[in-house]
Amino acid sequence: MFHNINRILISCFVILSPATRIYSQIPARIIESMPTQEVDTNYVNLEENILSLRIFLVAKTQNIKLNNENYGLKYLPNNRLGAGIGFAYYPILLDFAVNIKVHKENATDRFDLQGEIFSKRSLFGIYLQNYRGFNITGDQLQAEEFRPDIHSIATGLSYFSLVNANKMSFRSIFAGGAKQKKSVGSFALGGTASFHRIKADSSIIPGSQQAYFNEYAQITKLLEYNVSIKAGYAQVFVIPRGFFIFASIFPGIGISVKEITSGETYIPSDWLNLLMDLQISFGYNSPRIYTTIGVVDHYSNTSLDYSNRMITNLGRIKWVVGFKL
Repeated sequence: MFHNINRILISCFVILSPATRIYSQIPARIIESMPTQEVDTNYVNLEENILSLRIFLVAKTQNIKLNNENYGLKYLPNNRLGAGIGFAYYPILLDFAVNIKVHKENATDRFDLQGEIFSKRSLFGIYLQNYRGFNITGDQLQAEEFRPDIHSIATGLSYFSLVNANKMSFRSIFAGGAKQKKSVGSFALGGTASFHRIKADSSIIPGSQQAYFNEYAQITKLLEYNVSIKAGYAQVFVIPRGFFIFASIFPGIGISVKEITSGETYIPSDWLNLLMDLQISFGYNSPRIYTTIGVVDHYSNTSLDYSNRMITNLGRIKWVVGFKL
């Protein structure tokens, strides 16, 4: 099943890839008509019609924690390191990564895809994470246990809009298509929509740990649909000689509708979902190259009813080097 899904996803990527070749043949008058960002040139220097090719290393993770009032279990994938290529051409940024399997035994099979689209003041994001095989650790678990049958798919869309967009450019931070001249901050508003599925051949709780959890936590399948709103603050600090530091924090609140199978199927009555997005990056931008290294964490905390909770962290550490053509 997992390999069939991967083949479908890769096929879609291959089918869509000719669009990049077609895109490069678009007449100049159409390229010039694409949306441009209106900025305060005292703060931002835009570099219009800049195509950049990107290479990167990334360590991604999808950490899941199942808690009750007294105990907790953590589900962690291994082989978190990946490498990839991508491109940025306003308003599109697309990165494609392949997994580097350091652990040959008890290896997590995984597929990751991330893309972003920039508008005049906004950032649209899309992600897909498809993992099979998790290591389990816990408060009462004596040794780490690997479960090859636990399969997790997470996908979502995000949107953020800067209030102070004429002085701060997402392109300067993420895609190298602009240069931030002065330090500036901005409040931002946004939201997300996401889907998460967890499935296993038997209860995701190891046999030795099942006595610590009630019957409603013996999950074999979970479907979760989320819609949220977020608001926060972003700041870019400009350092001499083309260097900069970017940091942002976006707390949020959302509705999480879940269907859980644990012997019987039920829908939790508590729909509240608490969220937090954190990011910090250090970067450099010059006329020919740009590079950033950054840490991102997406935190979610939701109730499963019957004193059980699920906490999810989607995170990454990413180093990008881009070459402007």
